[in-house]
Amino acid sequence: MTLIAQPGSNKAQKVQVAGFLVLVFEGNALYLHMEDYKEGLTRNAVRVSLSPEQTKQYQGLSGNYVWIEASFLKRPNSEDILSGSLFNVREIRKINFKH
Repeated sequence: MTLIAQPGSNKAQKVQVAGFLVLVFEGNALYLHMEDYKEGLTRNAVRVSLSPEQTKQYQGLSGNYVWIEASFLKRPNSEDILSGSLFNVREIRKINFKH
């Protein structure tokens, strides 16, 4: 997710991004890698804002690598635990890795 590494404007932008999805009661997030989630590296993650209906719809994708099409806003506040927010989620798809 180059989005969180680059300095950017505070304007929302439409994006398609891949990462490791975690949907939990404490908060939904997309991490760069599963290891970032396991190690609690929240700076390598962005919040995923979903409606209750979307949370139900996509719950089965939690714990998988996914593509998300949404709007993104970088967190300007360095005190925030996550590096940004995905909202107005239009689609989430599981990435199927081929070995």
